[in-house]
Amino acid sequence: MTSELDTLKMLRQSLDQEDDDASILPILSNHHKYLKEYANVMISPKSTVNLKQDVAHLFFTIFEMHSGAEKKSLYKALKQSTNEDLRLEGLRSLDEHEYATDLVSELKNMGCMYMWSNPIEAKMNVLSEIVLNHLNGEEKVMFPMTEKYISEEMLMDLADNYLEHCRIFLDTQMRDLPSEVSRSDVMSFV
Repeated sequence: MTSELDTLKMLRQSLDQEDDDASILPILSNHHKYLKEYANVMISPKSTVNLKQDVAHLFFTIFEMHSGAEKKSLYKALKQSTNEDLRLEGLRSLDEHEYATDLVSELKNMGCMYMWSNPIEAKMNVLSEIVLNHLNGEEKVMFPMTEKYISEEMLMDLADNYLEHCRIFLDTQMRDLPSEVSRSDVMSFV
């Protein structure tokens, strides 16, 4: 079983190993794998309550890292795009992020990592479905539009910006996390 701190350390280390000449899009796709894995654990009828509670904190942490860094990098650029369709796609995605962020806050306030109930299960399923649909929409619609209308140089600059925001977020999270907290080992692609 991998501890939560170890999982975050692996993710943090992977940020430093990203290619300096990489576009933001493959980096985002890589982080989507984490979110998809955790969202699928949450909606799987085979997942136990204990597994869901173990995964919840990692799911929230990686969502908050990804969402915050994406807003400050890619979405900021999309909102400034001269292409109206790309601007609208960015604004739609921002709205989805805000709704998902609100659900994360509600679930945390409900104590989902310490207790489980039908309302928590329902809200977690809604969050997971929103995240999965959002990620699929980004990959199928937004990413191809972004590649078409934003220069490769700008995409590389956005990658640097995104990664820096992720590093800062993870460094703060790992500093505040007790090392003895044990979480499920559901990651298979790091």
